[in-house]
Amino acid sequence: MKKFFLLASMFLSLNSFARSVAMGIKTVFVAAEGHDDEEEVYRFVKNALFPGGGSALLKFLSENVKYQEEAQELGYSGIVIVQFAVKSDGSVDDVRVVRGIHPLLDEEAVRVVKSMPDWTPAKQRGTPINSLITLPIKFAMPK
Repeated sequence: MKKFFLLASMFLSLNSFARSVAMGIKTVFVAAEGHDDEEEVYRFVKNALFPGGGSALLKFLSENVKYQEEAQELGYSGIVIVQFAVKSDGSVDDVRVVRGIHPLLDEEAVRVVKSMPDWTPAKQRGTPINSLITLPIKFAMPK
């Protein structure tokens, strides 16, 4: 019986991870506010969620990301990887570029992430916690 629960738990964890990877989103969890050990990484957590889910996040990005004309003229395109915290209250904080392309595109990616509405925070044992999100934002030349 223990093997069944262990396998079921592993399957559910891998399934959740696979969905996150398929969307290009990586989530790393940090300790809840007021927790003694702020370096603790949680294993079984309900992920932070953009209002409306992954499809709403993609829609938000497609409607709000502006590909600067100057960057297009210079031929800059690719993926800017942005990392940010979703605080236990759902707010977006500490936005930074992990891998950039060009300052114009990097600034735009940061601007859009900072303009996001509050997320549903990650939870550990029902308690909202801070989480770290890594989000790729693609800038592609129009055809």
